[in-house]
Amino acid sequence: MKRYAFIALLFSSVLWGQTSSDPREMFVEAESYLLYEEYEEALPIYLKLLKADPTNDNLNFKVGLCYLNIPYEKEKSIIYLEKAVKNISENYKMNSFKERQAPLDALFYLGNAYRINNQLDKALEAYHEFKKRSDPEVYDMEIVDEQIATVERAKRYFAKPIYFVAHHLEAPINSRNAEKNAVVSGDENTLAYNVKLPFYEALYVSRRVDGKWQPPQNIIPELGVDGDVAPTGLSFDGKEMIIYRNDNYDGNLYVSRYINGRWTTIVKLNDRINTKYWESHGSLSPDGRTLYFTSNRKGGFGGLDIYTATRSNVNSNDWGNVTNLGPDINTKYNEESPFLSQDGKVLYFSSYGHFNMGGYDVFYSTLLDNGRWSAPLNMGYPLNTTDDDTYFVPVDNGNFAYITRYYPDSYGKTDIYKVELFSEQHPRKFILRGLLSLQPNLQLAPKTQLKVSIVNKLSKDTIGEFFLDRDQLSFDTSLVAGKYQMIVQGQGIEKLVKDFSIDKNQSDSDISIAALLKPDTTFKELPKVSAQPEQPTIITIPFKQVFYKVFDGKPISIVFPLAKGTAVNINILVDSALLRKEKLITQRDNQVYSYSPAVGLNILQFTATLPDNTLAKGEIAIHYEALSDTLTPEQLARELENRMNQAQYFKEMLKDIAGNNDTLRLCLNQMDIDQLKLLSLEDIEQYLRQQAKLNSISSLAVDSLMNQLQSQQTLATQLLSDALRYLSENHLRTIVDSINQLPNINTVPAFANVLVSKAASDKPTMDQLLTISSKLSWKADAYYYLKALQGVSTGKLKQTLDALNLNKEGIATGQDLLQYLIEQAPQQGYSLEELYSAFFAIPLFTNNAGILLASVKNAATGANLRNFLEQYDTRNIRSINQLGRQLWKDCPDPVELIKVLIDVNDSAAFNAYMANLQALSRGNIKNILSRLDLKELNIDSPLALTRYMLQLQSVDSSQWIVINLYVASKNLLEMHHDLMRKQTVLFRPLAFSISLALILLLILIIIFAYRQIKDNL
Repeated sequence: MKRYAFIALLFSSVLWGQTSSDPREMFVEAESYLLYEEYEEALPIYLKLLKADPTNDNLNFKVGLCYLNIPYEKEKSIIYLEKAVKNISENYKMNSFKERQAPLDALFYLGNAYRINNQLDKALEAYHEFKKRSDPEVYDMEIVDEQIATVERAKRYFAKPIYFVAHHLEAPINSRNAEKNAVVSGDENTLAYNVKLPFYEALYVSRRVDGKWQPPQNIIPELGVDGDVAPTGLSFDGKEMIIYRNDNYDGNLYVSRYINGRWTTIVKLNDRINTKYWESHGSLSPDGRTLYFTSNRKGGFGGLDIYTATRSNVNSNDWGNVTNLGPDINTKYNEESPFLSQDGKVLYFSSYGHFNMGGYDVFYSTLLDNGRWSAPLNMGYPLNTTDDDTYFVPVDNGNFAYITRYYPDSYGKTDIYKVELFSEQHPRKFILRGLLSLQPNLQLAPKTQLKVSIVNKLSKDTIGEFFLDRDQLSFDTSLVAGKYQMIVQGQGIEKLVKDFSIDKNQSDSDISIAALLKPDTTFKELPKVSAQPEQPTIITIPFKQVFYKVFDGKPISIVFPLAKGTAVNINILVDSALLRKEKLITQRDNQVYSYSPAVGLNILQFTATLPDNTLAKGEIAIHYEALSDTLTPEQLARELENRMNQAQYFKEMLKDIAGNNDTLRLCLNQMDIDQLKLLSLEDIEQYLRQQAKLNSISSLAVDSLMNQLQSQQTLATQLLSDALRYLSENHLRTIVDSINQLPNINTVPAFANVLVSKAASDKPTMDQLLTISSKLSWKADAYYYLKALQGVSTGKLKQTLDALNLNKEGIATGQDLLQYLIEQAPQQGYSLEELYSAFFAIPLFTNNAGILLASVKNAATGANLRNFLEQYDTRNIRSINQLGRQLWKDCPDPVELIKVLIDVNDSAAFNAYMANLQALSRGNIKNILSRLDLKELNIDSPLALTRYMLQLQSVDSSQWIVINLYVASKNLLEMHHDLMRKQTVLFRPLAFSISLALILLLILIIIFAYRQIKDNL
């Protein structure tokens, strides 16, 4: 039980006693439990009240909400919430005993209940109805839209379920209580988990001896705590345990070690791990030297992010080198419960922000050769459900895992299971049972043997051979998933070839195949033959590489992954025109084909006829750009570096646009600019089109992606040009104006490179460009605050902002701008209330009201402001917009609060700047950035970083400017979209107000006209 809830209960018991029969007192008691999310304690009180007042739909809502948050009783929530939504009040009074109607929220929770219980169509109806009836100023529509998207994704996952085997851990591990948060050591000899007991959650540990789990021991007394802890990770040998402790809602990680048969008292991990923020989970790498942990500390990508920390000695608590795993893994929502595979190559974790099907889902990501993590993939249904799925603990390199779930064979509530998962490395085994029968007119001689061959259609390997006779016409064998042929041959029968396939995710592990044998009166002895399909099928030739970028005409060696004797037809096209056709027959397995490209885009189309007449098709694109013919080696190296930087920029922008298209994002994540030598957007497009053919991606998806990028780039180029023109002076402004007159400058890289080229000859202009590009790359520069305020202001304030020249007034930061606008208010004619309201309305570093408020609390220094924020009631806050309005309305000192908001935003903006630099840079600059210790070098702004970087002889100033302009363009686009969303929110109520005013005016006119007519009569 949570401490605050216990205090609330104690307080209520002192006043009226827990067994009070006064309905009003019972309601207040239940509300106190609900406030602290003690749903199991609140439920029986609400049920008792509802029994006495069965038509009270507020109580139906409360009961449904409680059931929805009790893990093993969520299905019971539906009937109560369905009653509640039939009687919704637009003027619902929260916490009121007299309230008998339900809030609009009941519709949203009903959608959640339907989703969790897999009634997906009903869930969509409830969410859409809630969205239709909700005020976006009050409710965060982004959350509703995300729930709708998860339901749509769940439908797709339901249509393609994965197969796994769940082995129930029987007594003494599982019991009639709820077992949860199970973690296991890498050697699978130690198991730790929580058990929910009547008054607290115990932490049990069991040892496995001779393959059997021993009776578990409650180690809470050994740990020196009174409960309220959870195991999050065990070392490979099971002698070190990482433990989460609530610590009065602060959330910290501790360690305990198994020494001399006892667990030691828990010790808090050092302050590099535990901060004033929330740390919720930690697990160890197999070697014990790396900690994977979650934290919502400053500088992350949203809520809880996954970080790593290292130590040199496995027996020490000297954790350091804390590193965020980056945007490939972390999202703007929460990531939880990370665990690493035994070989260190696969990270399993739960996330609320990737391609989910509801609540937290389990994902896995593979460590790539370049040291980055691949795009996370959903583990699939039914391993993931439409509810929260966390604590997926892999063993044996992910072939098995321990989870806690509520399944039909559970003893009572959630139990611990060991699941077996299947892959190419750990294939699922199927039993094939073959049964042959003879056509009535077919008579076989007594000693006639029938030869049955099982052949893999793709590899052509013979998996098994069986010799049958007329007395034995059946066989059994073991197979893995794949496409096969059964070939039956023998004297006196017609040769039989029967195709069959086995899906690794099909429910049945026993496969039966039957065939009727027919007589063949023209039979003659046949040589042994390979499998022949009944109908030709078409497969894809699995070339290792399907796109090449070259700068000379040297021959390219292409390996045919085909067997000896395969006939291959080749069509060669250059810039879409057919150049020639070739034919060949492979002389050996994996024959090498040599091709000398022509200048331009070479497309090689291959059609191969395999020995069994199966058609195999493939395509390779080779882009030959003859740079080496016109440039010296030094010039070529510089040109390649510059253009690959452009390609890196386009790659990152495409990743943003690709959004939740997992396959496209995976292609982009795996696209190595340096290895493939991609120099342009055209190269990237051609690469994506080749990958689309290999991965069954619609060409329309690639078309849409490229069209969106082009539209985005046109806007980004204009925004960047406008910003540079506003901030620049003299010769630099003239250059910007001249570039705007040039044709075909419609991408940021084109604009940036022309700008740097024109500015390079004049040092003062170049210095000015260095400063401005650094300022614009930081989303906390005064320019961003100015544009944001312009976007949310009206009247005199907007006129003042539109006329303001930041350079002339010496305004460099958000704090400078705030002070200037406060001083100008009396003479410019706008009120301070207008100004404060505008500052509270601008887009900040997060759209999450909880994260923003927590960050402001941590940054506030003034005692009055801290007290105000600590006591601030956020229960009715539904969106970031509402939080801004309420803070402005309630805060006793809005100026101090705005200053804190600016400081918090500036800090987050610098972290975002560094993340963008890392993503958009490559080569030497990326290597330097990855090694920087910003704290040691006292670098806290882009200008400070620019000064440091330009001291290094290996950093080219032109390249540095271009990369900062790339970051600036991304910032400007984000701000533009944020303001568009803000303005939509701001003007909806304005439009409503105008409409209402017009209606009232019309009514007054009608009344006036009626009186005039009446007087005349």
